Amino acid sequence: MMNEKISVAIVFGGQSAEHKVSIQSAFNLLESIDREKYHPFLLGIDRTGSWFLYPDFYAVTNRRQPRQRLCRSRVREVALLRKNAAVHILDLDTLDLLGQVDVVVPVLHGPCGEDGCIQGLARMLGVPCAGSDVLSSALCMDKDISKRLLSQAGVAVADYLALTRDHSMTFEKLVDRLGCPLYVKPAGMGSSIGVSKVASREAWAAAMAMAFRYDSKVLVEREICGREIECAVIGRERPRVSVPGEVITRHGYYSYTAKYLDSEAAQLEIPAVLDDMTAAVIRQLAADVYTLLGCRGMARVDMFLTAGDEVIVNEVNTLPGFTHNSMFPKLWQASGVDGRALIDHLVMGAIDGFFSRQESAIFDAVAGAAGAGELS
Repeated sequence: MMNEKISVAIVFGGQSAEHKVSIQSAFNLLESIDREKYHPFLLGIDRTGSWFLYPDFYAVTNRRQPRQRLCRSRVREVALLRKNAAVHILDLDTLDLLGQVDVVVPVLHGPCGEDGCIQGLARMLGVPCAGSDVLSSALCMDKDISKRLLSQAGVAVADYLALTRDHSMTFEKLVDRLGCPLYVKPAGMGSSIGVSKVASREAWAAAMAMAFRYDSKVLVEREICGREIECAVIGRERPRVSVPGEVITRHGYYSYTAKYLDSEAAQLEIPAVLDDMTAAVIRQLAADVYTLLGCRGMARVDMFLTAGDEVIVNEVNTLPGFTHNSMFPKLWQASGVDGRALIDHLVMGAIDGFFSRQESAIFDAVAGAAGAGELS
């Protein structure tokens, strides 16, 4: 690192429907980051895809009422540029270099951020990026593909069907196959956006229309009657798992409103009230799923615990929310890892992973050259 402090680019906002959640996550990260160790750059992406460098968070938005769109006045429009083996922030108006970036920490929830896009950009630029890599980010973002992989590995998931816009399924056929009520959700969205619980043909048609607004592939799932249990996971080859937490909802399921808008709609029980054996099984499953899907850095694994003590995996979120109401930081707080230490894990894990991959690539190149020499 060229500077005494590690320069961390917190990338937030984005073009997905989770734009507002991302802004709240970025604020919480900025509140927690250790200014003695890190120099944060606030890189906000607005809904058009333009990047801006913000001098402080109060130039971005109001803490209590995050805006729909990022403020564009009195800020610099920027891009990331690789030059002289380092990544810099480039002012697009003056072409001045505004600072070197040592690590990227994305909090871009949803498409064009959580799905491998920002991870791919960081890899092309040659800069460490916190969290999972391109492949595992994309796998976990697509609920259909991740469920297929988990099922193939013998992990229990809710029975479902994945439908595209040209599907020929009817509500009656789905009920015969999956029961009633049904859950309808976009395959590649988070924060429960576009998710509906339906029990009639009319409600199902409306739910499908809404889900297709967010993705070209929609999942229709069987309802799982059970407790909603979540674990937070960090690390690489030997993942570390938090205590389990439980989401107790008052309106049927953990909706976007319950997560971010209505503090009375859901209760987070941390740690979850579980016997030691059940808690151990859940934590081990979270670690196994994290490893199976190739996750790195961080993830939240969401599960159901049925009355018969069966644990069913719901989904894996590789860029979980960091808002004050989010389960991920709360689970780690209850596990003895505060916000400052959590950021340390993410940043240093990104750096370690980056240099491990670089060393591996060099080894592969040398081995390949040696092999070619033997054949020549």
